[in-house]
Amino acid sequence: TSFGGGGGAAGSASSSASYNLASVQHQSREQRGKTTFELAIQASAARPVKFALLDKVIVTQGELRGLTGQVQSVDEDNGEVSLMPDLDDLNELLDIKITDLKKHFRQGDHVKVTAGSHVGETGMVIGVQYDGDVLTVFSDRTMKEFDVLAADVCSTSEVASGKVSLAGYDLYDLVALGNSGVGVVVKIEPDGFRVLDTSDVVQYVSVK
Repeated sequence: TSFGGGGGAAGSASSSASYNLASVQHQSREQRGKTTFELAIQASAARPVKFALLDKVIVTQGELRGLTGQVQSVDEDNGEVSLMPDLDDLNELLDIKITDLKKHFRQGDHVKVTAGSHVGETGMVIGVQYDGDVLTVFSDRTMKEFDVLAADVCSTSEVASGKVSLAGYDLYDLVALGNSGVGVVVKIEPDGFRVLDTSDVVQYVSVK
């Protein structure tokens, strides 16, 4: 009788384990269709974004949804940001709830990563995805692309390593490439430049 009772308990535990496994499998099936960045975006939405002076932001909710501007001050105690809108006919500061904002970047912006696996890297934004939540950045240091959450970067003029000017040209200048069209200077070396052209190919241009 005692063995039979134990078998009943084991059966109950097995049933519970099967239920839990089925639940996990169901959740996994739901998440298979989502990319790593989609899941990361969901996770980042649950943590507060740190805004700083002069950050570029966009309003995500309410009557002002879609309005862009620049942060002039941050009141963390009241959870608000004073924003100067990017509108010529509106020259007054607006107080916006931090929860109604997210960072806003465009192609060509120069940024620094402040969190995550690429922390400390600097580079130029060459792509904007997932409604502005994910940026593709061309690294100043490695000259390779990487993806990062927009919430984890800030605008900067800092360069992680290397020269920033040579022969009258500066990093991120737009330059002519003869018959190849135009490109952007993405790295300056002792005797020349690395230029990213409109076909996303990096070319070396010597100044000798």
